[in-house]
Amino acid sequence: MNDKVRVLGAFELPVDEDLIQRQFKALYSHLSGKKEEQQARAFCEKQLRSTILFEVLIEEPDENFKVCDFTQPIPQAPRSSWQAAYMHTYLSPCGEFLYSRSFSTVPAPIDGVLRVTFFLHFASPEKELWSSYGKHKIPDFEPMPRRLSKICHYEPVD
Repeated sequence: MNDKVRVLGAFELPVDEDLIQRQFKALYSHLSGKKEEQQARAFCEKQLRSTILFEVLIEEPDENFKVCDFTQPIPQAPRSSWQAAYMHTYLSPCGEFLYSRSFSTVPAPIDGVLRVTFFLHFASPEKELWSSYGKHKIPDFEPMPRRLSKICHYEPVD
């Protein structure tokens, strides 16, 4: 385990019928058979209900830090097939305010720390979270707090 990264929380994505429908349209609008559509819709719901917003604190990040390195292993699958951090957001050190939504560059740390959130599809509470700095235990999944639901918006994958 590495002390450079602290997993502060693991929060369930609030899923409703509208989000399921938007995800379905983004991925499967080309389907025409009723059975195919039902299976695809069930997959979308499973994907969304397994999506977790992680909140992590990185102390003294260096050139090795990459948000896209956050993942969970999938046994018997190449690492290139593992889920990757999605829609990351950098927060103020207190976690109450948006600092940056930059997807191309890592913002400068504030007082030596970066606080970042990201979504991970098919997250498992039994698996460790892997990062640029090693493996990290994750806390129990909880409902998403209001402060994060205001800042961290999930957009369907296409």
